[in-house]
Amino acid sequence: MEHSPNEQGRANLEPIRSPLKAIRAFCRQCVGGSARAIEACADEGCDLFWFRFGKNPFRKPMRQEQREKLRRLAKERGLGVRTNL
Repeated sequence: MEHSPNEQGRANLEPIRSPLKAIRAFCRQCVGGSARAIEACADEGCDLFWFRFGKNPFRKPMRQEQREKLRRLAKERGLGVRTNL
């Protein structure tokens, strides 16, 4: 499969906030704009295949003490705390 933006072009993309989100946006353009089509993508030869959901599948999970430290820092800074960290 050739990986290039469709006719809509890059002008329709939102500003990208992270490299993983940029990969997700690229994949969405590649499959024609459908999030469901990203799930159905079977092109394992693509270098971006494993990152197509906007997440790094090779990242190690955080340890419990790391999660607790982040929660404490977020609370100190007055930021919202996610309960599923």
